[in-house]
Amino acid sequence: MSESALWAKASPPEHEEELASLRAATLRDKHDYLEARFQPHHCDSCGHRLLVCKTSMRHTSIQWTAEAAGGCPELAGRSDGSGQPVAGCAKLAASIEEAARDGRIALPGGSGP
Repeated sequence: MSESALWAKASPPEHEEELASLRAATLRDKHDYLEARFQPHHCDSCGHRLLVCKTSMRHTSIQWTAEAAGGCPELAGRSDGSGQPVAGCAKLAASIEEAARDGRIALPGGSGP
């Protein structure tokens, strides 16, 4: 067995109740990180709706909806030559930053809606 297969961050639960509790906590964490922290935002430029999480003024996570990814005029006009869309939209980034500054997007510590 490889060394990495023997390594574990924590020992496995010894009882079924512990395992059930761990699974429930994992589902809560997953919901918190992938859903609960995100807020809807409509781009000020194109109006498409995305989900945004601001953990600070410098850190932004974006979940693109299929409609927004397919309808963003800035993304539609660019490609890296591979046929794949180029990630990121400068107009959306500016829209999110403005929304964070004026309180339409909440930041940790209670600022925003």
